[in-house]
Amino acid sequence: MAPPFETLAQRPGRDRSFYIRFMSEDHFPMTTFRLFENEKQDVVEYLLTLARQ
Repeated sequence: MAPPFETLAQRPGRDRSFYIRFMSEDHFPMTTFRLFENEKQDVVEYLLTLARQ
């Protein structure tokens, strides 16, 4: 089971470039979701807001 987004966002080294790279990779055996580029950017922005909390 994956950790909650809040936990992921608090890990050291998780910056914008990390999330952009992460969003472009497949993560087997997890289900692959194909997002449009603007949707990926929205997810990155969301994770960055969690890191600031």
